[in-house]
Amino acid sequence: MKKILILAALACNSCEPNETPSIPSPETPAAQTSEPEASKPQTLIGVPLEKAQKIATAAAISHRVVEIDGESQPVTRDFRPDRLNFIVEKGVVKGVTNG
Repeated sequence: MKKILILAALACNSCEPNETPSIPSPETPAAQTSEPEASKPQTLIGVPLEKAQKIATAAAISHRVVEIDGESQPVTRDFRPDRLNFIVEKGVVKGVTNG
């Protein structure tokens, strides 16, 4: 509770009395503002699976689908940090990991 009060006091240095301090909004993540790139896996989130696979193939990056609509897919257990693992819901990439 003390930390919250201190932060509120610090945030309100330029506030007028009885004015509520405004909290800055978080910046939009780069994944939402830039074109999807296989070299930046998080930019593939929200992209249809077929498009994400084409992007990865064009960049010569190994990839696979590890989960579809909450159901795990059969995959090998070897770890390859250069490989992308796609988690898919309703045909759209919802998560990307390396391995």
